[in-house]
Amino acid sequence: MSYLFLFFAFVRLLIQTRGRPTVPYGFRSAKHVLVIGIDGLGAVYLNNATHLLPNFSLFYKNGSAALTGIARSEMIAVSAPNWAAAITGMSPSQSGIIDNSWTPSEGSKERNEEMRKCSMCSNNSLEITPSESIGDVTVTVPSLNINGCATVTYEPSAPTELHRISSLATTPEPMWVSARKQNPLLKVAVVYSWAWIRHFVSSQTVDWSHNCKGNDKECIEKLIEFISEGSPQLSFLHLDSIDSTAHLHGFGSQQYYTVLKKVDSYIGQLLEALQESNKLNTTLIMITSDHGGYRKYHGHFNEENIFIPALFLGPGVRRGASLTNFISLIDFGPTALNALGLKPGVHMRGHVIKEIYAH
Repeated sequence: MSYLFLFFAFVRLLIQTRGRPTVPYGFRSAKHVLVIGIDGLGAVYLNNATHLLPNFSLFYKNGSAALTGIARSEMIAVSAPNWAAAITGMSPSQSGIIDNSWTPSEGSKERNEEMRKCSMCSNNSLEITPSESIGDVTVTVPSLNINGCATVTYEPSAPTELHRISSLATTPEPMWVSARKQNPLLKVAVVYSWAWIRHFVSSQTVDWSHNCKGNDKECIEKLIEFISEGSPQLSFLHLDSIDSTAHLHGFGSQQYYTVLKKVDSYIGQLLEALQESNKLNTTLIMITSDHGGYRKYHGHFNEENIFIPALFLGPGVRRGASLTNFISLIDFGPTALNALGLKPGVHMRGHVIKEIYAH
C-alpha cells in the first residue's frame, strides 16, 4: 500500500512541475546586489595578507571564495578590457574594448567606416608584383589615393571592420541597462574612482553616480550616502588606490599592503552601513579585480598578473566554501542579474556562478 502511495505522489509531483521554467540557482535570492571592483588587487597578494584583513576574511568564513587561479582576468591584463568584461558580460573580443585608450567614439559608425577605408593605409605593408596569386586570392599592387591611403583590391572582397556582438552602439550594454530593460523601476548606483568608467554611465541609465577622481575614501562615503538615502537595488563600486600605489611602489610592496589594509577598512564601513540600513542580509556582495601585477607593471601572462579574487557574501551563498570551477569576469553581470530575478542581458556571454549557492 505504501509503495502505491509513493507512486501516485511521484506522479502528482511530475504533473505539478511539468512545464515550469527552470531557473539557475540563486534566482531572485537577493533584494540588492553590490559589485565591488578593486583595481590592481591580485589574488596572490590578497592571499598573502588575508589574516591581516578582518573584513575580507568574512567573505572566506561566511561566504564563498575562489581558490587561487580559479578566477582570472582577460588578456591582456589591463583595466579597460577587464572592467568592461565585468560590467557588460562580454569578453574583449566581443565588446571591442581591447585597451585603455578605448572611447565610445571607437564604436561609432563614423569610426568604423574610417577604419574600414584605411585598413591598409601603408603602401609598404604589401610588396608583391601586379596580379600575383597567393593561394586562391589575387592581389593587385596598391595605389595611393589623395589621402595617402593605399587602395588594395582583393578577390574576394577585402575584410571589413569587425563589429562588437552588441552591434554598432557606441558603448557596449552595461549590466544596469540590461537590468532596466527587464525592470524599468530598478534603482541603480555607480560610484567610481577611475574616470574611464564614466563611459558606461549617464543620467538615463543610473539613478545615482559619482566620479571620485581617484579618491577612494570619497567613493565609500558617497556610496554609503546612496545606500542610506536611496536604497539602490544594483550598485557598482570601483576603487583605484591599490593600483595607483602599485604603479608607484610596486605590487606586493609594503605600501601596497598598507593601502590594502585601508581598503579592507572601507569594506568594513560598507558592511556596517548595510547592517544599519537593514540591507546586509538581503544583499549579494561580490568582490573582484581587473588584474594583479608584478613590480610596478601589469599586462603579462603569469600568476601575479592574471589571478584575481572572486569573493561572494549574501543570502543563499554557501558559507566557508572554496570555489573550484573556473570563474571569468564576464560571469559577474549574469550572476548579479540572476540574484535580482532577472535574465542575463541579450549580449552577455558569461554564466551565472551557480557554485556559490547551496544546491
